[in-house]
Amino acid sequence: MEGQATTSARALLGIPWSIKVFIGIISDCFPICGFRRRPLMIIGWSLCMMCLVAMATLPLEKPYFPEASWRTLKPSAYTAEEIAAINFHAPATGGKYIVLMMLATLGYVLHTVY
Repeated sequence: MEGQATTSARALLGIPWSIKVFIGIISDCFPICGFRRRPLMIIGWSLCMMCLVAMATLPLEKPYFPEASWRTLKPSAYTAEEIAAINFHAPATGGKYIVLMMLATLGYVLHTVY
């Protein structure tokens, strides 16, 4: 992933921690089935578990370079075969993992709001 995508990922992972106070207020004002915190603990851990299982079972995309030794070559030294083998869409495949990590963090934060 590029630098801006990594920075965006760090910001997205921090959002659930920023709204933790509001989640606590909502859970106190609107109890679920008469309980204030127990349903949030169950929902939070379930969400976290589902996201972690999804990340573990998602197939990995093809890497940018098929062979690690190509990383040391300068782009001007690439052959036509090497250019054809490079996966130029690899940097864009990290978005689904970022969203799943953010949702897993939200699940963990839901659990800790007591």
